[in-house]
Amino acid sequence: MTMTYSISDFRRDIRQPYAWPGGYPRYFICDDGEALSFDSAKANKRLVLESLRDCTNDGWRILACDINYEDETLTCCHSGESIPSAYGETPEVETLPVMFRKSAGEVTAVFPTLPADYVGNLTCYAHIGQHGSCSAEWLRSTRPASESEVAPLLAELRRIYEIGDDAVQLQIVKRRTAAHRKALEEARRESCRSYKARNRTAPTLTAPITSSASRFHPC
Repeated sequence: MTMTYSISDFRRDIRQPYAWPGGYPRYFICDDGEALSFDSAKANKRLVLESLRDCTNDGWRILACDINYEDETLTCCHSGESIPSAYGETPEVETLPVMFRKSAGEVTAVFPTLPADYVGNLTCYAHIGQHGSCSAEWLRSTRPASESEVAPLLAELRRIYEIGDDAVQLQIVKRRTAAHRKALEEARRESCRSYKARNRTAPTLTAPITSSASRFHPC
């Protein structure tokens, strides 16, 4: 007889992110076969409970809770963050926060910790035009892009950022936080110092420089 994962199962498991005995890290398996971390399950508890109640196959219905013994590449399908393994030696990988916003029918990826110029604009990326800059004012005028709207651009960015010797792991975030603002300002100041050290005297500018992340000269 096949047992169906229930709401009571979820409410029991969500309180135990680590198996006992052993203390092994656990994760949820969703109806689409993807892995869901405990943090994401807690943050989206209402969606999970609704899907379990209605038996909806929408990516939020949980089928089981399992232990990640050795999979060092297992990531959460919602947040993109790594799910710890019990025995694997997971290498330290730098993460890069990214938000996906929509304006005038176009989806744009915004990097809240990556400055595009010396005045504090943000680096962004769109399918047409690729890397560029955007202001905080423009960001406030946009709306969050849906998961289906994000998918093509996310796949494109992963080919750029998550492959190669200097690869980073994209961390999808929903909003710009105080920690992001602090990291942006620190990166902007560090880039200014580095540019001045290389060029001794900074050129006089009347407008912000907009360029790709690889050509960032902020001062």
